[in-house]
Amino acid sequence: SQAKLGFLDHLVFAGHFRHTVSLYVRPRSLEGALRQVQRRKSDWNSTESVRHRLGRQPSLRHDRIRHDIDQEEQELVAGHMGLKIAALVSVSADSVEELESAAAVVRTAAVRAKCVVRSMKGQQESAFIAAATPLGRLVL
Repeated sequence: SQAKLGFLDHLVFAGHFRHTVSLYVRPRSLEGALRQVQRRKSDWNSTESVRHRLGRQPSLRHDRIRHDIDQEEQELVAGHMGLKIAALVSVSADSVEELESAAAVVRTAAVRAKCVVRSMKGQQESAFIAAATPLGRLVL
């Protein structure tokens, strides 16, 4: 989906506690990206037919999703690369209570940044290694 410049500001400047944010970008194959666009189109068309049968009015959000799908397909056909993006946030604290509070702030910030959050506990070593790698590193 389209993201505005600075969409990760909510995560980077989440609060006054120890946390790191690492961003990983990986190119997708053109064929795989086009297949995913076709699946999204099929899902959208199925949802549209159900909405029509139920007599629901079209929503701006629903129309925007279709517009985004069409725009992504146009960009792929024009030769642009599809990308997979992952942002990893590592939070640390001196006590369990502080950690839970900081994690709640990060989850709220992720929602504002329109990111999907999956909590991963007990993986600090991997998180710190990931946070120490240079930004912009290509991961294949």
